[in-house]
Amino acid sequence: LDTAPKTPAAISLLAEAKRRDLMGERQAKKMSQKIFARLAEEQDPRVPSSQAAGLSGLTDPSGWLPMLRASLQELLKAFVAVVMLILQAVGLRPRKPGARRSTARAKAD
Repeated sequence: LDTAPKTPAAISLLAEAKRRDLMGERQAKKMSQKIFARLAEEQDPRVPSSQAAGLSGLTDPSGWLPMLRASLQELLKAFVAVVMLILQAVGLRPRKPGARRSTARAKAD
């Protein structure tokens, strides 16, 4: 229910309320900016200082890129090994020559 005020006193009160609301919003915005600026400057007490220092090096790829590459290579090798075992188990990949068959399969043959 929004009606326009008809008396000069009501118009004045409405204008004052709007002005104060706008000022309050501006003050709240300034305060939140100050608070977040301080939080950005402070170190999180839950993070050890050595770990916080290590996170700052993430912008330089020469430090973490070789480590990431090595980790991905290890992950890929493990994945390929699992896929090869699955293919071998379902019979889509022949066993290596000289590899021993399991005793259960040897008895079944």
